[in-house]
Amino acid sequence: MAGSIEKQALVSPVVRLAIIVGFLGGFTTFSSFALEGYALTHTHDWLAAGGYIVLTNVIGLGAVWAGHRLVA
Repeated sequence: MAGSIEKQALVSPVVRLAIIVGFLGGFTTFSSFALEGYALTHTHDWLAAGGYIVLTNVIGLGAVWAGHRLVA
């Protein structure tokens, strides 16, 4: 998809950047998170898998909250 967007230049460079980095980058981040979680469960390391999944979300939401508090 990114190649098509770049090659055909149907949208402005700013919109292209938002799509490629913002939208498609989110899929890459989630894929990495899912792969790491799967790898830990696949090795039956349930404590590490649970900790990874829960702490990643808790720390991520905490960082969003802290960032919002800093600028609000």
